[in-house]
Amino acid sequence: MSAERYPALDYIRGFALLGILIVNAPAFGWPLEVYMNPARATIALSDADRQAWWVIHTFFESKCLTLFAMLFGISLFLVGQKDDPATPVMQTVRFRRLVWLALIGVGHGAAIWVGDILLMYALCGLFFILTIRTPHLLRWGIFAWALGGLMVVGAGFILSFVPREQLGEALSGSDGLSFAETIRLMQGTFAQSLHANFVMWAMSIFSQIAVFAPKVIGLMMIGLGLFKGGYFDARRTLWHVVAIILGALALAVIGWQNLIILRENFPEPEIYGSHRAAAEFLSIFVSLGYASALMLLSRLPVVKGVTNLLSPVGRMAFTNYLSQSLIMTAIFYGGRGLGLYGQLSLSQMVPIVVGIWLFQIVASALWLRVFRYGPFEWVWRCLSHGRFVAIR
Repeated sequence: MSAERYPALDYIRGFALLGILIVNAPAFGWPLEVYMNPARATIALSDADRQAWWVIHTFFESKCLTLFAMLFGISLFLVGQKDDPATPVMQTVRFRRLVWLALIGVGHGAAIWVGDILLMYALCGLFFILTIRTPHLLRWGIFAWALGGLMVVGAGFILSFVPREQLGEALSGSDGLSFAETIRLMQGTFAQSLHANFVMWAMSIFSQIAVFAPKVIGLMMIGLGLFKGGYFDARRTLWHVVAIILGALALAVIGWQNLIILRENFPEPEIYGSHRAAAEFLSIFVSLGYASALMLLSRLPVVKGVTNLLSPVGRMAFTNYLSQSLIMTAIFYGGRGLGLYGQLSLSQMVPIVVGIWLFQIVASALWLRVFRYGPFEWVWRCLSHGRFVAIR
Protein backbone atom coordinates (compact mmCIF):
# COMPACT_ATOMS: atom_id res chain seq x y z
CA MET A 1 0.00 0.00 0.00
CA SER A 2 1.57 3.32 -1.02
CA ALA A 3 1.45 6.42 1.12
CA GLU A 4 -1.29 8.97 0.55
CA ARG A 5 -0.39 11.59 -2.06
CA TYR A 6 -0.84 15.28 -1.37
CA PRO A 7 -1.49 17.04 -4.72
CA ALA A 8 -0.14 20.41 -3.55
CA LEU A 9 3.25 18.88 -2.79
CA ASP A 10 3.53 17.53 -6.33
CA TYR A 11 2.83 20.71 -8.27
CA ILE A 12 4.84 22.89 -5.89
CA ARG A 13 7.77 20.48 -6.23
CA GLY A 14 7.37 20.58 -10.03
CA PHE A 15 7.52 24.37 -10.02
CA ALA A 16 10.59 24.34 -7.76
CA LEU A 17 12.43 21.80 -9.89
CA LEU A 18 11.93 23.76 -13.11
CA GLY A 19 13.02 26.96 -11.39
CA ILE A 20 16.19 25.31 -10.07
CA LEU A 21 17.28 24.55 -13.64
CA ILE A 22 17.30 28.17 -14.80
CA VAL A 23 19.28 29.15 -11.71
CA ASN A 24 21.79 26.35 -12.28
CA ALA A 25 22.25 27.01 -16.00
CA PRO A 26 25.44 29.17 -15.64
CA ALA A 27 27.02 26.47 -13.46
CA PHE A 28 26.61 23.99 -16.32
CA GLY A 29 28.15 26.26 -18.93
CA TRP A 30 30.84 28.12 -16.98
CA PRO A 31 33.26 27.70 -14.04
CA LEU A 32 31.54 27.93 -10.67
CA GLU A 33 32.60 31.52 -9.94
CA VAL A 34 30.46 32.74 -12.87
CA TYR A 35 27.43 31.30 -11.06
CA MET A 36 27.76 34.02 -8.40
CA ASN A 37 29.30 36.73 -10.56
CA PRO A 38 28.38 36.71 -14.27
CA ALA A 39 30.80 39.56 -14.86
CA ARG A 40 33.60 36.99 -14.48
CA ALA A 41 32.61 35.32 -17.75
CA THR A 42 34.92 35.96 -20.70
CA ILE A 43 31.90 37.11 -22.73
CA ALA A 44 30.98 40.74 -22.07
CA LEU A 45 27.57 41.16 -20.44
CA SER A 46 24.93 42.54 -22.78
CA ASP A 47 21.78 44.37 -21.67
CA ALA A 48 19.86 41.13 -22.30
CA ASP A 49 22.27 39.23 -20.04
CA ARG A 50 21.88 41.77 -17.25
CA GLN A 51 18.08 41.68 -17.55
CA ALA A 52 18.09 37.87 -17.54
CA TRP A 53 20.32 37.86 -14.45
CA TRP A 54 17.96 40.24 -12.62
CA VAL A 55 14.87 38.17 -13.45
CA ILE A 56 16.52 34.87 -12.48
CA HIS A 57 18.05 36.12 -9.24
CA THR A 58 14.98 38.07 -8.21
CA PHE A 59 12.29 35.48 -8.97
CA PHE A 60 14.04 32.08 -8.87
CA GLU A 61 17.45 32.03 -7.17
CA SER A 62 17.21 30.74 -3.54
CA LYS A 63 13.40 30.63 -3.79
CA CYS A 64 13.12 27.33 -5.64
CA LEU A 65 15.84 25.56 -3.66
CA THR A 66 14.14 26.76 -0.48
CA LEU A 67 10.86 25.19 -1.59
CA PHE A 68 12.61 22.00 -2.66
CA ALA A 69 14.35 21.59 0.72
CA MET A 70 11.10 22.15 2.63
CA LEU A 71 9.28 19.59 0.48
CA PHE A 72 12.14 17.10 0.88
CA GLY A 73 11.64 17.19 4.63
CA ILE A 74 7.92 16.57 4.22
CA SER A 75 8.52 13.64 1.85
CA LEU A 76 10.92 12.00 4.31
CA PHE A 77 8.25 12.25 7.00
CA LEU A 78 5.58 10.74 4.75
CA VAL A 79 7.83 7.88 3.59
CA GLY A 80 8.22 6.56 7.13
CA GLN A 81 4.85 7.60 8.51
CA LYS A 82 3.71 3.98 8.93
CA ASP A 83 6.97 2.73 10.44
CA ASP A 84 6.90 1.30 13.93
CA PRO A 85 8.46 3.98 16.19
CA ALA A 86 10.33 1.18 17.99
CA THR A 87 12.20 0.19 14.80
CA PRO A 88 15.87 1.25 14.93
CA VAL A 89 16.52 4.14 12.54
CA MET A 90 19.07 2.18 10.51
CA GLN A 91 16.50 -0.50 9.75
CA THR A 92 13.89 1.88 8.33
CA VAL A 93 13.08 2.56 4.69
CA ARG A 94 13.85 6.24 5.34
CA PHE A 95 17.42 5.41 6.29
CA ARG A 96 17.99 3.10 3.31
CA ARG A 97 16.52 5.70 0.93
CA LEU A 98 18.97 8.30 2.18
CA VAL A 99 21.96 5.96 2.00
CA TRP A 100 21.14 5.11 -1.61
CA LEU A 101 20.53 8.79 -2.35
CA ALA A 102 23.97 9.61 -0.97
CA LEU A 103 25.60 6.96 -3.18
CA ILE A 104 23.72 8.21 -6.24
CA GLY A 105 24.73 11.75 -5.32
CA VAL A 106 28.40 10.80 -5.20
CA GLY A 107 28.16 9.27 -8.67
CA HIS A 108 26.18 12.21 -10.01
CA GLY A 109 28.56 14.82 -8.62
CA ALA A 110 31.79 13.03 -9.44
CA ALA A 111 30.96 11.81 -12.93
CA ILE A 112 28.11 13.93 -14.31
CA TRP A 113 27.80 17.43 -12.82
CA VAL A 114 29.76 19.26 -10.15
CA GLY A 115 26.68 21.07 -8.81
CA ASP A 116 25.03 17.94 -7.35
CA ILE A 117 22.74 18.53 -4.35
CA LEU A 118 21.73 14.90 -3.76
CA LEU A 119 24.65 14.07 -1.46
CA MET A 120 24.02 17.15 0.66
CA TYR A 121 20.29 16.41 0.90
CA ALA A 122 21.01 12.80 1.85
CA LEU A 123 23.46 13.76 4.62
CA CYS A 124 21.19 16.52 5.91
CA GLY A 125 18.28 14.10 5.72
CA LEU A 126 20.11 11.55 7.89
CA PHE A 127 20.33 14.19 10.63
CA PHE A 128 16.82 15.46 9.97
CA ILE A 129 15.11 12.08 10.45
CA LEU A 130 16.44 12.06 14.01
CA THR A 131 14.53 15.28 14.68
CA ILE A 132 11.16 14.42 13.10
CA ARG A 133 9.46 13.87 16.48
CA THR A 134 11.20 16.86 18.09
CA PRO A 135 8.80 19.24 19.90
CA HIS A 136 8.75 22.79 18.56
CA LEU A 137 9.93 21.69 15.11
CA LEU A 138 9.25 25.11 13.58
CA ARG A 139 11.19 26.92 16.29
CA TRP A 140 14.29 24.76 15.91
CA GLY A 141 13.97 24.88 12.12
CA ILE A 142 13.91 28.67 12.08
CA PHE A 143 16.97 28.72 14.36
CA ALA A 144 18.94 26.35 12.10
CA TRP A 145 17.84 28.21 8.96
CA ALA A 146 18.85 31.58 10.41
CA LEU A 147 22.18 30.16 11.56
CA GLY A 148 22.76 28.78 8.08
CA GLY A 149 21.95 32.14 6.50
CA LEU A 150 24.40 33.88 8.82
CA MET A 151 27.07 31.34 7.86
CA VAL A 152 26.54 31.98 4.14
CA VAL A 153 26.58 35.77 4.48
CA GLY A 154 29.41 35.53 7.01
CA ALA A 155 31.53 33.52 4.58
CA GLY A 156 31.07 36.33 2.08
CA PHE A 157 31.93 38.90 4.73
CA ILE A 158 35.21 37.12 5.45
CA LEU A 159 36.22 37.77 1.85
CA SER A 160 36.20 41.50 2.61
CA PHE A 161 39.49 40.95 4.45
CA VAL A 162 41.15 39.61 1.28
CA PRO A 163 42.91 42.41 -0.65
CA ARG A 164 40.79 43.24 -3.70
CA GLU A 165 43.71 42.69 -6.08
CA GLN A 166 44.02 39.13 -4.73
CA LEU A 167 40.32 38.34 -4.53
CA GLY A 168 39.96 37.15 -8.12
CA GLU A 169 42.86 34.75 -7.80
CA ALA A 170 41.57 33.40 -4.47
CA LEU A 171 38.10 32.73 -5.86
CA SER A 172 39.35 31.27 -9.14
CA GLY A 173 41.43 28.62 -7.42
CA SER A 174 38.88 27.71 -4.75
CA ASP A 175 37.76 24.57 -6.59
CA GLY A 176 41.23 23.26 -7.41
CA LEU A 177 41.49 24.55 -10.98
CA SER A 178 42.14 28.01 -12.37
CA PHE A 179 39.45 29.68 -14.47
CA ALA A 180 41.42 29.26 -17.71
CA GLU A 181 42.31 25.64 -16.92
CA THR A 182 38.67 24.79 -16.24
CA ILE A 183 37.59 26.26 -19.59
CA ARG A 184 40.33 24.39 -21.44
CA LEU A 185 39.56 21.01 -19.87
CA MET A 186 35.80 21.36 -20.15
CA GLN A 187 36.09 22.13 -23.85
CA GLY A 188 38.39 19.13 -24.36
CA THR A 189 37.82 15.41 -24.63
CA PHE A 190 35.40 13.34 -22.58
CA ALA A 191 38.26 12.26 -20.29
CA GLN A 192 39.37 15.87 -19.77
CA SER A 193 35.90 17.17 -18.95
CA LEU A 194 35.32 14.20 -16.64
CA HIS A 195 38.61 14.93 -14.86
CA ALA A 196 37.83 18.63 -14.47
CA ASN A 197 34.32 17.93 -13.18
CA PHE A 198 35.66 15.45 -10.62
CA VAL A 199 38.37 17.81 -9.37
CA MET A 200 35.91 20.71 -8.97
CA TRP A 201 33.39 18.49 -7.21
CA ALA A 202 35.95 16.87 -4.87
CA MET A 203 37.51 20.22 -3.94
CA SER A 204 34.21 22.00 -3.24
CA ILE A 205 31.72 19.44 -1.93
CA PHE A 206 32.83 19.33 1.71
CA SER A 207 33.04 23.10 2.10
CA GLN A 208 29.60 23.44 0.50
CA ILE A 209 28.11 20.91 2.89
CA ALA A 210 29.76 22.60 5.88
CA VAL A 211 28.38 26.03 4.92
CA PHE A 212 24.92 25.09 3.65
CA ALA A 213 23.93 22.07 5.79
CA PRO A 214 22.45 24.06 8.72
CA LYS A 215 20.25 26.04 6.33
CA VAL A 216 19.08 22.92 4.47
CA ILE A 217 18.30 21.05 7.70
CA GLY A 218 16.46 24.09 9.01
CA LEU A 219 14.35 24.31 5.86
CA MET A 220 13.47 20.61 6.10
CA MET A 221 12.29 21.19 9.66
CA ILE A 222 10.35 24.32 8.71
CA GLY A 223 8.68 22.50 5.83
CA LEU A 224 7.58 19.64 8.05
CA GLY A 225 6.47 22.03 10.79
CA LEU A 226 4.30 23.95 8.32
CA PHE A 227 2.92 20.71 6.88
CA LYS A 228 1.93 19.43 10.31
CA GLY A 229 0.33 22.80 11.02
CA GLY A 230 -1.85 22.50 7.91
CA TYR A 231 -0.14 25.15 5.76
CA PHE A 232 -0.09 22.93 2.65
CA ASP A 233 -3.84 22.47 2.77
CA ALA A 234 -5.07 24.35 -0.31
CA ARG A 235 -8.22 25.40 1.58
CA ARG A 236 -6.29 27.68 4.00
CA THR A 237 -7.23 30.77 2.01
CA LEU A 238 -6.43 33.43 4.62
CA TRP A 239 -3.01 31.95 5.38
CA HIS A 240 -2.17 31.89 1.71
CA VAL A 241 -3.32 35.44 1.03
CA VAL A 242 -1.13 36.68 3.90
CA ALA A 243 1.81 34.62 2.60
CA ILE A 244 1.39 36.09 -0.90
CA ILE A 245 1.40 39.64 0.47
CA LEU A 246 4.52 39.00 2.56
CA GLY A 247 6.16 37.27 -0.40
CA ALA A 248 5.44 40.22 -2.67
CA LEU A 249 7.00 42.64 -0.18
CA ALA A 250 10.06 40.42 0.19
CA LEU A 251 10.32 40.12 -3.59
CA ALA A 252 10.34 43.91 -3.92
CA VAL A 253 13.27 44.21 -1.49
CA ILE A 254 15.22 41.44 -3.21
CA GLY A 255 14.60 43.01 -6.62
CA TRP A 256 15.75 46.39 -5.29
CA GLN A 257 19.00 44.89 -3.93
CA ASN A 258 19.60 43.13 -7.24
CA LEU A 259 19.20 46.47 -9.03
CA ILE A 260 21.92 47.84 -6.76
CA ILE A 261 24.16 44.92 -7.72
CA LEU A 262 23.58 45.68 -11.41
CA ARG A 263 24.18 49.40 -10.92
CA GLU A 264 27.46 48.70 -9.11
CA ASN A 265 28.38 46.07 -11.74
CA PHE A 266 28.59 43.03 -9.45
CA PRO A 267 30.94 44.44 -6.80
CA GLU A 268 33.22 41.94 -5.08
CA PRO A 269 33.25 40.90 -2.29
CA GLU A 270 29.90 42.60 -1.52
CA ILE A 271 27.90 40.25 -3.76
CA TYR A 272 29.03 37.34 -1.56
CA GLY A 273 28.19 39.10 1.72
CA SER A 274 26.26 42.32 2.37
CA HIS A 275 24.62 42.38 -1.08
CA ARG A 276 23.57 38.76 -0.52
CA ALA A 277 21.62 39.44 2.67
CA ALA A 278 18.18 40.18 1.17
CA ALA A 279 18.16 37.03 -0.96
CA GLU A 280 19.45 34.92 1.91
CA PHE A 281 16.95 35.98 4.58
CA LEU A 282 13.86 37.04 2.59
CA SER A 283 13.66 34.31 -0.05
CA ILE A 284 11.76 32.00 2.29
CA PHE A 285 8.85 34.48 2.31
CA VAL A 286 8.84 34.58 -1.49
CA SER A 287 8.95 30.77 -1.59
CA LEU A 288 5.94 30.48 0.68
CA GLY A 289 4.19 33.14 -1.39
CA TYR A 290 4.77 31.07 -4.52
CA ALA A 291 3.46 27.92 -2.81
CA SER A 292 0.39 29.80 -1.62
CA ALA A 293 -0.27 31.26 -5.07
CA LEU A 294 -0.09 27.80 -6.64
CA MET A 295 -2.47 26.39 -4.04
CA LEU A 296 -4.97 29.18 -4.69
CA LEU A 297 -4.63 28.66 -8.46
CA SER A 298 -5.40 24.97 -8.01
CA ARG A 299 -8.86 25.96 -6.72
CA LEU A 300 -9.74 28.09 -9.76
CA PRO A 301 -11.14 26.01 -12.65
CA VAL A 302 -9.99 28.54 -15.27
CA VAL A 303 -6.27 28.32 -14.37
CA LYS A 304 -6.11 24.95 -12.66
CA GLY A 305 -4.39 23.62 -15.77
CA VAL A 306 -1.16 25.29 -14.59
CA THR A 307 -0.91 23.08 -11.53
CA ASN A 308 -2.06 20.06 -13.55
CA LEU A 309 0.94 20.58 -15.86
CA LEU A 310 3.36 20.91 -12.95
CA SER A 311 2.17 17.89 -10.95
CA PRO A 312 3.72 15.17 -13.18
CA VAL A 313 7.03 17.07 -13.16
CA GLY A 314 6.96 17.05 -9.37
CA ARG A 315 6.03 13.38 -9.16
CA MET A 316 9.09 12.61 -11.31
CA ALA A 317 11.36 15.13 -9.59
CA PHE A 318 14.26 12.67 -9.12
CA THR A 319 14.18 11.59 -12.76
CA ASN A 320 13.79 15.14 -14.00
CA TYR A 321 16.63 16.45 -11.81
CA LEU A 322 19.06 13.81 -13.08
CA SER A 323 17.91 14.18 -16.69
CA GLN A 324 18.46 17.94 -16.48
CA SER A 325 22.09 17.21 -15.64
CA LEU A 326 22.43 14.70 -18.46
CA ILE A 327 20.91 17.07 -21.03
CA MET A 328 22.80 20.17 -19.92
CA THR A 329 26.19 18.46 -19.70
CA ALA A 330 25.59 16.94 -23.14
CA ILE A 331 25.11 20.49 -24.40
CA PHE A 332 28.03 22.12 -22.59
CA TYR A 333 30.69 19.56 -21.60
CA GLY A 334 33.42 18.56 -24.03
CA GLY A 335 33.37 14.99 -25.35
CA ARG A 336 29.72 14.48 -24.42
CA GLY A 337 27.88 16.35 -27.13
CA LEU A 338 28.00 19.93 -28.36
CA GLY A 339 30.84 21.10 -26.10
CA LEU A 340 29.58 24.68 -25.72
CA TYR A 341 31.25 25.25 -22.35
CA GLY A 342 32.27 28.87 -21.89
CA GLN A 343 30.70 29.95 -25.18
CA LEU A 344 27.13 31.01 -24.37
CA SER A 345 25.97 34.05 -22.42
CA LEU A 346 23.23 33.88 -19.81
CA SER A 347 20.55 35.25 -22.13
CA GLN A 348 21.52 32.63 -24.74
CA MET A 349 21.02 29.89 -22.16
CA VAL A 350 17.44 30.93 -21.37
CA PRO A 351 15.88 29.44 -24.57
CA ILE A 352 17.71 26.16 -23.87
CA VAL A 353 16.24 26.04 -20.38
CA VAL A 354 12.74 26.85 -21.65
CA GLY A 355 13.06 24.04 -24.19
CA ILE A 356 13.99 21.58 -21.42
CA TRP A 357 11.07 22.83 -19.33
CA LEU A 358 8.64 22.10 -22.15
CA PHE A 359 10.20 18.71 -22.81
CA GLN A 360 9.99 17.64 -19.16
CA ILE A 361 6.41 18.87 -18.76
CA VAL A 362 5.30 16.84 -21.77
CA ALA A 363 7.49 13.79 -21.13
CA SER A 364 6.49 13.55 -17.46
CA ALA A 365 2.78 13.66 -18.28
CA LEU A 366 3.12 11.01 -21.00
CA TRP A 367 5.26 8.72 -18.85
CA LEU A 368 2.88 8.79 -15.89
CA ARG A 369 -0.06 7.91 -18.11
CA VAL A 370 1.56 4.49 -18.50
CA PHE A 371 3.72 4.01 -15.42
CA ARG A 372 3.20 4.56 -11.70
CA TYR A 373 6.67 5.96 -11.00
CA GLY A 374 9.35 7.78 -12.92
CA PRO A 375 12.26 5.51 -13.98
CA PHE A 376 14.74 6.77 -11.38
CA GLU A 377 12.03 6.94 -8.72
CA TRP A 378 11.29 3.29 -9.43
CA VAL A 379 14.95 2.23 -9.19
CA TRP A 380 15.37 4.21 -5.96
CA ARG A 381 12.24 2.62 -4.49
CA CYS A 382 13.38 -0.91 -5.40
CA LEU A 383 16.81 -0.33 -3.86
CA SER A 384 15.33 1.21 -0.71
CA HIS A 385 12.86 -1.62 -0.16
CA GLY A 386 15.36 -4.31 -1.16
CA ARG A 387 12.87 -5.96 -3.49
CA PHE A 388 11.26 -5.57 -6.88
CA VAL A 389 8.42 -3.03 -6.89
CA ALA A 390 5.87 -3.06 -9.70
CA ILE A 391 6.23 0.05 -11.86
CA ARG A 392 2.71 -0.14 -13.31
